[in-house]
Amino acid sequence: MSLVRYTVIAIIVGAALSPGGQRDTTAASQTLVAKMEAAYKTLDALHIKVKSSAKYSGGMSAEDFPPPGPDTLELRMQRPNKVFLSATSRRDGEQSSYLVVSDGATLSYWRSWTNSFVQTKAPAVLAGIARQLPDDAIGTVVDGTWEDQDIVEWDLLADDRTPSIMEALGAPAGVLTTTTGPEKQGGALVHVVRLTTAPGALPFTIEQSYYLDAESYLLRGWVASARGKHPENGRDFTVEMHSQYELVSTRPTFSDADFRFVAPRGARPDKGR
Repeated sequence: MSLVRYTVIAIIVGAALSPGGQRDTTAASQTLVAKMEAAYKTLDALHIKVKSSAKYSGGMSAEDFPPPGPDTLELRMQRPNKVFLSATSRRDGEQSSYLVVSDGATLSYWRSWTNSFVQTKAPAVLAGIARQLPDDAIGTVVDGTWEDQDIVEWDLLADDRTPSIMEALGAPAGVLTTTTGPEKQGGALVHVVRLTTAPGALPFTIEQSYYLDAESYLLRGWVASARGKHPENGRDFTVEMHSQYELVSTRPTFSDADFRFVAPRGARPDKGR
C-alpha cells in the first residue's frame, strides 16, 4: 500500500472523528446539514440508486486515492426494520460485492469475497441492524482484505445517535465550509454545501460539494476534486470523483419481493460467524 493511500485514508476516516483542525462552518451550512440529518431520520421509506466514478492524472490511482464509497449502490428502506442494500466496487480489475437484506423477520448478509452468507433474526429497528452486522460488513476487498467505505444515507438512517456536521458529511480536517444556492441541477433545485481544505492543512487541496434537494434536503449528488503534487513521483496530479443519483424516491411502492434475500449462485452459509 502506498504512502499516498495511507495519507488519504487518515484524512477521510481519522479526521472525521477528530475535533482538531481549523473549521469555519457557516451557520447556513450547519442549518442545511441539520435539516439533511432530520430528513433521513424521519423518512418512512427510501429507494436510491447511485453510480460513482473517478478520474486520475499525474500518476495517481484508486490505489493511492480510494473513493470513499462503492461504485454502484442500491438502497431500499422501509421502517421499522426492512432494508435491501447492494453495493459493488471494482479495484485493479477485481470486482467485489455485498448484500445486506432484512425482510423484517430475518437479517441476511452476503459478501462476494468468501461467497458466503450469514442469517440471523432481524432486530426491531434499523439501528439494531447496523449493530448486528460484522465489523467488515460495509466495504470492498483490496489486496485480500476488506476496506471500509462510507454510505452517508445508511449512516444517517441506521445511526440512532446524532452525528456532528463534519461526521455527517465525512469532512476532512481543516475544512472551510461554504453554502450556495438554491441552484438548478438536473431539473431540480439544490443547495450546495462545499467543504474545502484550509491552505496548508494538507499537502494537497480537496474540495467536496454535496448537493441537497431544496425541498427534501436529501442528497442528490456529490463531487470531490483533489489537486497537488504526488508525494512519490513529484508530478502534479488531479483526482475527480462524482456520485450520480439515478433514483431518489421517498414514496416507493415496495412489495415483499423487494426485501427478499436470494443467495447468489454457489453461496454457502458461513458457520464461522
